[in-house]
Amino acid sequence: MDIVYENESYKIIGALYKAHRILGGEVREKDIQKLVAKLLIEEGFEIKEQVPVELKVGEESVRKYYLDFLIDNKIILEIKVGKHNPEFFRQVKTYLVSTGLKLGLLGIFTKEKVIPKRIPNLI
Repeated sequence: MDIVYENESYKIIGALYKAHRILGGEVREKDIQKLVAKLLIEEGFEIKEQVPVELKVGEESVRKYYLDFLIDNKIILEIKVGKHNPEFFRQVKTYLVSTGLKLGLLGIFTKEKVIPKRIPNLI
């Protein structure tokens, strides 16, 4: 099976590791996001931040979410700080279902390391 957006994922995850080397994991999420945005742009990605997405049931809007990053209009990136929480994964899955996009990435910044997760949309 092919890996969805393999090259892009590699570069994005590399930017997460670089951000952790620079800032560590004990800073505010917004500060990490700011640095990650800069690093992604340096890698040549087109990024959009805090992109609104609506979860709908039929035609009815149930809730509005905001993606941390939409990269090249095809990859979702969410940044989290602290220990891993299963809710992080569910959040990205919800975003994938709501948008119909093929791939979400999750970067969890802990004190010791960054934990990257690839979350493909299998629907």
